Amino acid sequence: MADSSGEETELASASSGQSELPTPLPKQGDVRPNFSRPITGRTPCHVSGDLELLFPAPGDQEEVFDDCLITELKEILATAPNRSYIRFGRCEVGEEKYLSGGSKPLDIFNSEHWDTDLENDDEDESSIDYSSQHLYTQICKRLNVTPVSHFARHMEEPSISLKYHSLTSTETAAIFKSLRDMLNVERLDLEGNCIQNKGFQLLCDLLIDNKSLKELNIDENGLTDQCITSLADLLSQNSTLKTLSLGSNGFTDRSAYILADCLEDCKLTALSLCHNKLGGTAGVILGPALSTNVYLDILDLSWNQIRGCGAIAIATGLKENVHMKICNLSWNGFGELGGNALADALLVNTNLTTIDISANRLTYPVAVRFAKALGTNEVLEVLKMANNPITTAGCLVLIDAISKSQKSSLGYLDLLENPVEYEFLHVLQEVRAKKVDFQVFHGTILRAGNSTDDIGKPAIDIVRLSQQPVMILKGSLKINNPDKILEWLRKHNVKTKLCSLDNIIKCLKELDRTLSDSAVVNALSALPRHQDDKILISDLLSM
Repeated sequence: MADSSGEETELASASSGQSELPTPLPKQGDVRPNFSRPITGRTPCHVSGDLELLFPAPGDQEEVFDDCLITELKEILATAPNRSYIRFGRCEVGEEKYLSGGSKPLDIFNSEHWDTDLENDDEDESSIDYSSQHLYTQICKRLNVTPVSHFARHMEEPSISLKYHSLTSTETAAIFKSLRDMLNVERLDLEGNCIQNKGFQLLCDLLIDNKSLKELNIDENGLTDQCITSLADLLSQNSTLKTLSLGSNGFTDRSAYILADCLEDCKLTALSLCHNKLGGTAGVILGPALSTNVYLDILDLSWNQIRGCGAIAIATGLKENVHMKICNLSWNGFGELGGNALADALLVNTNLTTIDISANRLTYPVAVRFAKALGTNEVLEVLKMANNPITTAGCLVLIDAISKSQKSSLGYLDLLENPVEYEFLHVLQEVRAKKVDFQVFHGTILRAGNSTDDIGKPAIDIVRLSQQPVMILKGSLKINNPDKILEWLRKHNVKTKLCSLDNIIKCLKELDRTLSDSAVVNALSALPRHQDDKILISDLLSM
């Protein structure tokens, strides 16, 4: 066959009387044949067999689609009686492909024998980096911030800690956007950064639909009342988050109403609001919310300013709560009224296992009320009352109640900074005889004697001692200083160093009308008597 210009391409064929053997493939270094025209990327240049293929004339339009050309070639090759191999060239990459023929017909539609523009589609798609680190890097580029290397290295882990990394709201914005769709992160610790209200509001917005994060620590990040609304939206719509810590921020009584709504509706099991500025008003508002919450197991309100009516409201809420297990109320100002309300709550509450009321200005009467509660409570396991002025007598009454109770489950008693006496240690030995693992911490041991044998001696009863006449008289002499006594004696012409008992009684009763004759007589009975049963004025003033 010939084209319009008359040029032909001759094809070598075997003699008709001999069987066709496959022509071996060219080896490296073989001289390529000269062709009448340049080889195009899709034009066959040599075919072995009884077949002629003509190159298109210069005026002909060459097919540009691979599938059209392949179809034409297949139709031509299908009519060829004999063929050994076909060689196709690709000028754009400077290589040749050799397709062996053999006894089986050559399938030129097999993609293994052809290079097409579509072959790289899968490779291009698979080469795209969809990793979390790459996405985080791209987000940082858009926000024009430097990626946090620690976060990039650990972002695939279930627990990420970025404590005290000094992250700004912009840097944390890139982190939050990366975490939005990540399903592997369950715990995130951001304590001690500079997220502030703007960053926290963004975090709340992105976590509303998050279904993986369970624990979030946002302590010490400069949050204030302005972001409390975003927190309420998060807690009302996200039921996956279970543990939230908002300590060491700037929440005040202004946030109390919204926090109360959160406590009533949220699904949190642990909440920390320690080291904030919640006062008595917040206590009054949060108390009723605690009474209705059925999800919280742990509540931390330590290091706030809850006192007075607020303390009583919190205690009342705990009294009615039926689910909470651990409550930390230390370093507030509960005082005697709030402490008594907490003791009454323990008489009724059957769920609390741990309560911390350290440093709340609790006194001896509060310790007596708690001792009564310990005698009947069967659930409480840990009681912390450190740094309270309950006196040595208060410590003794607590340990004595534990020793006598047959129902108490208490195994940990913290009375640090509260001094104790030897009788306390004696009762403690009895408690440990029943409870081998019982732990107690206390302050200085006040010696009642000079040896450990004094452990069996009774302790000093402060209350009873304060009611003794001598102590009453000493208290009166402290209030009415010696100058007043001497002035009265001079006024009544008492000029000697010795004074009769009647004059002393008359003097002291005029200075302190609360004293009785019998009280003064009993108090002065210990003083030495001199001539005519008189008492030295110096002995009286030195009591």
